[in-house]
Amino acid sequence: PQAKSARIVEPITGEIQLTYLYPSYTRLPTRTVPDTNGEISAPRGTQVKLETRADREVDKASVLVGNSELPLQVEGGRALAGELLVNEPGSYRFRFESARGRTLAEGPPIPIAVEADAAPKAEIVAPATDLEVDPKSDVTLRFEAQDDYGLSEIALMYKLPGATKPQRLVLQRDPETPRRGAGEYRWDIVSLGLMAGDRVAYYVEATDNDQISGVKTGVSRTQYLKIYSEAEHHRQIIGQIEEDWEKLISLLADRLE
Repeated sequence: PQAKSARIVEPITGEIQLTYLYPSYTRLPTRTVPDTNGEISAPRGTQVKLETRADREVDKASVLVGNSELPLQVEGGRALAGELLVNEPGSYRFRFESARGRTLAEGPPIPIAVEADAAPKAEIVAPATDLEVDPKSDVTLRFEAQDDYGLSEIALMYKLPGATKPQRLVLQRDPETPRRGAGEYRWDIVSLGLMAGDRVAYYVEATDNDQISGVKTGVSRTQYLKIYSEAEHHRQIIGQIEEDWEKLISLLADRLE
């Protein structure tokens, strides 16, 4: 027997005008897109206004989103208007009902996509590599960060020898939450109380301003500061001399043979 084909659900409205009212933290302007098939793509927390026309005279109409039914305004029997909140990916569909609440028609599902709010990016511009420094010196850090909607904070994270958790030092905090941040910080190494030969791991952390899904952080690569050790350098020099001496003895022995 021939398999039955899936029933195609035809649209029950005309083209749909979408008006996006984005969350305040994104600072995106309201955007109206006319003459669409209704597919929605927006950041979580976006309010979307729907305007369309029914393909017939209706008394009542609604939009079904997941397990929720949102009523639509009906004007002149066919003009429909309403709104929904983008919270999770999924779909919505239109439903028409009689005055007594009996379902007359349901349209096909129309996709809802949630646009991801990416984590910030952070970078250590200088020093470009690991450094060996004098315990009484300063280190000038240059850093950059960016986010798709806004940065709330940039911080220096560093872990001292023997510590289980890194320490946090705020480098920039701007209530205007700009999309980009950059600056310099003069790091006083003396204040860290380090000993010769100690190593400090450090990186820059950037935090965004996502007020809907919760703040996200991005981090730079981890770099190291090593405190200069005269004894260690002396051992390295002695080791190199011994290695070179052994090579020379081996070379002379080969020639004597």
